[in-house]
Amino acid sequence: MLPTIKSKETDPAEIGWPPTLPMEVAMRSVPLSQLLADYGLSRQDWDTLSHDVNFLADVKHWMDELKKDNGRFRMKAKLQAEEMLKTSWRMVQDRETPANVRADLIKATVRWGGLEPKPSQEGGGDAPFQIIFQMS
Repeated sequence: MLPTIKSKETDPAEIGWPPTLPMEVAMRSVPLSQLLADYGLSRQDWDTLSHDVNFLADVKHWMDELKKDNGRFRMKAKLQAEEMLKTSWRMVQDRETPANVRADLIKATVRWGGLEPKPSQEGGGDAPFQIIFQMS
């Protein structure tokens, strides 16, 4: 159930449990048996997941998110975004996708993941800039 990276072409969104699973468990919108069938998981897979502290933390996170204003809507938007990452991955890996589109997808993924370098607090650039006036 938990795939390992075999090559650079492996989609990172496919490593571990499906990212949408903890959200759907938290939403409790379908019976567990249907959820397992939808994800192609066995009862043994579920027993393993239901004892995994990281998986349980993900479920708790999404349960807390549901309690916030518009929580259900935001969760559905996040579910869609997770699925769209798979499309983005395929497009970036496809050499037929125009280079500018691939570059934009890579930049967007870095931005969405919060991986961009933080601008300096001084002036908003990479390095602080100061002008010092001396009165004589």
